[in-house]
Amino acid sequence: AMAVSSMGDWDRDPVQMAQWAVEHGYWAKGGGSYLSIIEGTATAYGLTASSLVERTPQAVRETLLSGNLLVALMGPGHFTQGGHFILLRGVTLSGMILVADPNSEERSLMEWDPQLILDELSASTASGAPLWVLSLADSLHAFPLCLDISPSGWCPGFYDRAIFRPPAFDLKSCQAPQAA
Repeated sequence: AMAVSSMGDWDRDPVQMAQWAVEHGYWAKGGGSYLSIIEGTATAYGLTASSLVERTPQAVRETLLSGNLLVALMGPGHFTQGGHFILLRGVTLSGMILVADPNSEERSLMEWDPQLILDELSASTASGAPLWVLSLADSLHAFPLCLDISPSGWCPGFYDRAIFRPPAFDLKSCQAPQAA
């Protein structure tokens, strides 16, 4: 629900998306959801989902700074004892990662070292796991959900729209692009 609502003009809540997942065969009785839910949901909502092959802190930062979200299947560690999906939603000026964890507002408000996130990814590689890039299809237009951010990257309206996507800025100089 967070990814779909943040990447387009869809207003979906977790209950609606859970029902959609059941109706489309992505619910695994007793086990949450099948990993194919990521690509299937993306396709159904006009998004693209692809596996992030280069799993380095720099690749994660660059992917987020280019306006995409990342869906991460986490293994045991800070986010879960089993398996759990979170969204990587932004990068702070210091290079830390901002997440949206549907199970924890507290973790969603923290800044995370990208290497820690990479170290705690699930070992699964089925259906593009454990790290997918979500991007808008060519026919859709990206829009920043919050332009008024603090130096730490905090978006005051974060919980109003679930996800913060920072405006693009030059990774080398850490400067926002100049208006044309």
